[in-house]
Amino acid sequence: MEQVMLHVCIWSLSLVSTQAGLIPESSRMGLAGWIYSKGALAAGGDVHTGKYNFTGAIAFCTSNYECAGFTFKGNSSEPAEEVLVYFKSTYEPNTDPLWNTYVKNFKEVELIIDPDNVTHTTNPLYLGCHSDSGYTHQPRGFYSQLLYGETFQNITGRVGPGRWNQIYEDAQAKIIADAAHPFVSGMPSQLLEFESGGGRVGLSNRGLGNEGLALSGGKVYEGYLFARADKPVNLTVSLEDYTTTAVLASTTLVIKPGNWTRYNFSLTPSAGTACETIDVRSDPNIDCGGQGSPLTPGHACIKCAGEFAVALGKAGDAVNLGYAMLQPGEWGRYKGLEVLKSGVDILKSMGVTVIRQGGTFACAPDNGAYYQWQKWTGPAYKRESVGAEWGHSYISGWGPFEMVDMCNAAGIEPVMTTTASSTPGDYADLVEYCWGDATTPMGWKRIHVDGHPAPYRVKFFELGNEQYNTDYVQQVEAMEKRAAQLGMPETLYYMFPENGGLNSSDMKRAVAARLPIGHILADIHTGGDGGMTQAEGLFAASADFKQGAVNAETNAGTHHMKRAVLEAADLNNFLNTKEPRMILRTASFCTERSGHFDSFDQGLSFFLPNMTWLQPPGYVHQMYSDSWLPHALDVVVSGRFDQSASAARSEAGGDIVVRYVNKAAIEVNATMTIKGMAGPLSVKWLELSAADPLDANSPGMPAHISPVARLITVGSNITFSPNSVTILTIHKNAPKSPGVYFE
Repeated sequence: MEQVMLHVCIWSLSLVSTQAGLIPESSRMGLAGWIYSKGALAAGGDVHTGKYNFTGAIAFCTSNYECAGFTFKGNSSEPAEEVLVYFKSTYEPNTDPLWNTYVKNFKEVELIIDPDNVTHTTNPLYLGCHSDSGYTHQPRGFYSQLLYGETFQNITGRVGPGRWNQIYEDAQAKIIADAAHPFVSGMPSQLLEFESGGGRVGLSNRGLGNEGLALSGGKVYEGYLFARADKPVNLTVSLEDYTTTAVLASTTLVIKPGNWTRYNFSLTPSAGTACETIDVRSDPNIDCGGQGSPLTPGHACIKCAGEFAVALGKAGDAVNLGYAMLQPGEWGRYKGLEVLKSGVDILKSMGVTVIRQGGTFACAPDNGAYYQWQKWTGPAYKRESVGAEWGHSYISGWGPFEMVDMCNAAGIEPVMTTTASSTPGDYADLVEYCWGDATTPMGWKRIHVDGHPAPYRVKFFELGNEQYNTDYVQQVEAMEKRAAQLGMPETLYYMFPENGGLNSSDMKRAVAARLPIGHILADIHTGGDGGMTQAEGLFAASADFKQGAVNAETNAGTHHMKRAVLEAADLNNFLNTKEPRMILRTASFCTERSGHFDSFDQGLSFFLPNMTWLQPPGYVHQMYSDSWLPHALDVVVSGRFDQSASAARSEAGGDIVVRYVNKAAIEVNATMTIKGMAGPLSVKWLELSAADPLDANSPGMPAHISPVARLITVGSNITFSPNSVTILTIHKNAPKSPGVYFE
């Protein structure tokens, strides 16, 4: 059968040249895979610096795909003792005789794809993402609540980035926490008492970090407020532009004397509010966040002009406030939920198939007791968890069930992380609460007490977070027994919250309890990659215990192009595996507030009050999702260790997709053989690349690094760019002239 050869023609270090500073042929020595010369690699392109002997330097550079070579000073070209070694991504040495340089002797890449050799069915649950709601910025990308501190915590004066700002306009007043009139769970309410004057007294809220609300003119905003008073009072709620003092919308609530009452309101601003980017730390009233100690400022800061205000306008009036909600109307929410449409839209644009919500907030402090699932059921304002915080993060109102609702509505598989401290009975009740009907006690509670008629359709439960859960076997046994009573045995999956999985004693206990071993999943948390390799090691170490695994955190710590390349290469590793016991992968994080409000600057997507956009790794997910085909093909890549590829075909075999990753800082050439396909063929070429691996997408240039599409004919000269991810889509019956099939 005819084979199509795709030639990617550029220079290669295997063709040693004296041009552009490359190492001359005469400088080569006998060490296989390396080229040696006298001289130092030029400044820049630093990968790492440290003390190594020759063997250690070779080993480090070999294992690091960014490392093109290394350079060191000294008389010996192969020092046995440790010397200071500079590892570089560059190839341009000078001729300084005091220095020694080794660079990798790369060969031309050969890529062979056999479209007739289907190795397995590809798993769409590898295109997931991880959300850690312990970091306060992350829920704000999904949760439609625009106010920060809805239970009126941490009231501050006019100066400072507090959650609520005090309003004194020609007034003397008392604004204090009132423990004598708690709202729920013994939480003090907020007392506003207008003592004297002719203006107004109240509170204003500008959202996360006091950065201001981005209000849309002419669009309705909905909300409610819990309040109580000893006598009738008029309470005004309004949307305002605090930079101009303009009142954009307002309404008066008549607070009746007596117990706590919910008052609904609707506000339609007459104009929108502007947002502007400001220098980080330039406005003491705005907290743009940051991370580390000492604090490293966030990389973006925004100031929007909108605020929500609640105020009394008559001396002698007093009111207690308990809970406030402000959110966009149906226009800005997803399917009527308390979920931002923009948040779901960005998930769908990436093709997210599964979300794990979990993190350290589920295991600390006190083994995560505040996150016990029973405390997060029902409306947010009725919960024991109302006002909950973790560290410096405020997460009340966005719990495990809000995440499940969002996923169920959006067609995304949810993964619920719970507390290891829950008893077996608690866990059994959780299964029934999620899946039971009104004939079961917990199903009845969900439907008739908490007002949620539909089941919470969640099949993946994690029993703790990054800890050895000694009660896991008993907990799973209770959950599985309850699931069987509901008519769904061996349906749920139980994630074990430690990389190494169960110890040998617990394995024996699981077998004795007749648990569905294939539904026991070790949750492997990694850096940006390596989850599949760790899983294969785990499976090999416990060959007789056929547990599964998930890779539900990939903490790469970056959102730059470097992360995109790493993400794509790791996805290729997952897509190439024939191991069916690796069930899912969720990349950290689904979304992040630009400026990494409190920690972990690794969002696949970013948001601000007025926009959402993708970062380079988010585009990788979009590219892989948009080109998804069901049947994985056999792929062989040879010639360079820093290249990666995977391939798949359609059900009928007429379409083929090749996903190619060039992790090198240089262009590479390759010869691609597609067995059994006649050419020439039209190929859709979609490339994501950046010359600088630390480049990313800023609010001002949100599509700076984004996929670029072009059409080629197989057999033409093409180039895999440095730091690039490329998708080649090939249709067997495409016309010879590109541009027709792919219009």
